[in-house]
Amino acid sequence: MRTKILSSLFVAILLIFAFEVSAQEQAPAPTFKDGDFWQFRIVSEQKTGRTDTSALQGDYEVFYSGGQLKLFKLAEGEKSEIQQVLDERAVDLNFRTDELLGMLDPRQPVWQYLQFPLSVGKAWTTNYRASGRGERKPYTVTLTAETRATEIVKISTSGGTFPAFKIERNVVGSRAPGDARQAITKFDIDYTYYYSPQTQSIVKYVRKRGEESTSIELIKFGSAR
Repeated sequence: MRTKILSSLFVAILLIFAFEVSAQEQAPAPTFKDGDFWQFRIVSEQKTGRTDTSALQGDYEVFYSGGQLKLFKLAEGEKSEIQQVLDERAVDLNFRTDELLGMLDPRQPVWQYLQFPLSVGKAWTTNYRASGRGERKPYTVTLTAETRATEIVKISTSGGTFPAFKIERNVVGSRAPGDARQAITKFDIDYTYYYSPQTQSIVKYVRKRGEESTSIELIKFGSAR
């Protein structure tokens, strides 16, 4: 009798363990509530280690209200809203603060940083166009992003330590057909970022393009309610 009880208990423990592992290895789409917020810190650097002094430096907040994600710049204890300027026809080739929205919302149609349900081994391809400016004239490139969730790891940021999906992404592109205004023909951008089901957001992100890199980390999250 005792053996049967121990055997049943052992099986129950195995089932619970299997359920927890399965739940951890697959993340559903996030469900936000009014008042939810995420604060991120952005640092842009050149290959020489020189910190970029552009407006992208600093702390930002994404706030969910009325079914929408809103973006704010945080400075000196105050926050000012940044109007979204997304253009699905051709987004900006350089990193823009608008991309912070794509780090939370899988409905963003442009970058598709995330696809749900998210699981280890899941891969997807995204095609889009981006605009940039050379030394003389603007140009447009066609981009293809190959993205894959490779493993589950623990990642630490200023906002805490979280279990997260490690996601690797490579974006390559070439000048759009018929655009002969620039000699630039090829682009290659690498990303590594981490999505945590606990925060329902990407918690750490690194984007490298040539000699430039942009790093983002979650510094705080919660609800204002």
